[in-house]
Amino acid sequence: MTPDPLHVPADARETVWVFALDLPPAEAEAVVEGGPGGDWPLKELMGADSLRARHIEAFPVNDLAGVGLAGYLVEGLGVDAQDVEPTRGVLAAADRHIVIASARAFDGEEQRLSPRLPLRHLGTYNQVQAEQRLVPLPGAKTEAAVPPTPGVAPAPQVTPRGGRGIIGLLAAAIVVLILAWILSGSGQ
Repeated sequence: MTPDPLHVPADARETVWVFALDLPPAEAEAVVEGGPGGDWPLKELMGADSLRARHIEAFPVNDLAGVGLAGYLVEGLGVDAQDVEPTRGVLAAADRHIVIASARAFDGEEQRLSPRLPLRHLGTYNQVQAEQRLVPLPGAKTEAAVPPTPGVAPAPQVTPRGGRGIIGLLAAAIVVLILAWILSGSGQ
């Protein structure tokens, strides 16, 4: 968890804020979805200056049956299990709607959240990057690996043989068909 769990730094990345919304399902959905015009009850309840809906997850906690909220944070969102452990009991006690805001929900704007009931802050967690371990294939050549640049799509891989294998197979099939036609025609 972070030192000030309700402070959203402008450069926040890989952080999620988790809230319980203690309302019946229909009312919770109305708060999360918002109303006509520019009013958005969730933004007001969260005490946020800026909030983007597309980076908010909201769902009934019973959708996580079998996994639990703590399990979803660790397995689904990549939160460090050691970060979740001190608040596991609080997370397990949530029994209605859950609202999870990722760092992107705050649009890079530094702010301090001031949630008010029926919205309760359950925790703020940092997501961890899963360590990727590459195991070389037996007999494979080792090459220097260049780590991917975040946000940049990798260049398409061009192989020296490209489509030549398919063209060769097609050419061989055509030759076989021509020979079969010639041989079947010459036997008459």
